[in-house]
Amino acid sequence: MRSMIFGVSLLVCAASATAQTSATKPAGPAVAPPVVAAEPVFDPARLAAARTAVDSILPKGAYGKMMQDMMGSTMDQMMGSMLDMSTADLAKSFCPETGPKKKGCEKGLSTESMREQIKKEDPYFEERMHITAKVMGEEFGRIGAILEPGMREGLSKSLAKRFTVEQLADVNRFFGTSSGHAFAAQMLSMWIDPEVMKSVMGSMPELMKAMPDMMKKVEAATAHLPKPKAKAKAKPSPTS
Repeated sequence: MRSMIFGVSLLVCAASATAQTSATKPAGPAVAPPVVAAEPVFDPARLAAARTAVDSILPKGAYGKMMQDMMGSTMDQMMGSMLDMSTADLAKSFCPETGPKKKGCEKGLSTESMREQIKKEDPYFEERMHITAKVMGEEFGRIGAILEPGMREGLSKSLAKRFTVEQLADVNRFFGTSSGHAFAAQMLSMWIDPEVMKSVMGSMPELMKAMPDMMKKVEAATAHLPKPKAKAKAKPSPTS
């Protein structure tokens, strides 16, 4: 149970990378190199106006702080809320509403909170969890500071693509006001506010209920395509 809880937090923190090796193929006919899309050319005036907006939306140092808050205090609060639920409470969202499968789905699940269950296994888990969130927040804050220049430039180009010079001028005038400055400074961090994150997590049961029908529609929409070739099983080595 404890590993499940920490697993959830680690999944939210970062996506894992996978490595795949393939067998060497014999040389075939020369293949033309893939066409690489040219870097879009941005109007200097639009890009300059967009960068001014980004100075308000993402001031220097803000991205690192946002990452630190998201992976530190916000994650700590979210995990605290989850721990107050029992495995039986969680199952109610995923169990069928009626039918014989319902009893099987809820069978053996505890009505104790996950906090109580984990404490039996590790009395110090809460202190461990808070320390973990603090360290991860600090580390992600450090990484965020490294990523920030690229993020600022990417956001500037995104704004320059979507808005004209005149529109960006209007935006910057608003950001220049007291209310606009306050709004811009909070705009990105609002998306990781604990209230927003709790709402997102609360919608997961509905998403899971919708998944089976969604996958059936995907299967029907791709039914006309040839099935992918099955990978050949690797032959055991003579020494195995």
